[in-house]
Amino acid sequence: MKKIIEEGRDPSEIIVGDLMSSPLISISPDTKIQEAIEIMIHKGIKYVPKADEDNPDQVKGISSNTDVFNLDISKAELN
Repeated sequence: MKKIIEEGRDPSEIIVGDLMSSPLISISPDTKIQEAIEIMIHKGIKYVPKADEDNPDQVKGISSNTDVFNLDISKAELN
């Protein structure tokens, strides 16, 4: 939103599509935490939708960087 305001655009005229990243980056519900972290870091994103593998248009949930970074990965298998 900051970028929109800096460009001098009227925030009341903005649609969600103006704020979305493109192309959409998603993961499957079976994606390992390590891979999700790598995707978020390398793509510079804070949220990643979890899409159904059989129906990629169906979002099953959203993971945030806070969700994955707060996990106790010392107990997780990373390989």
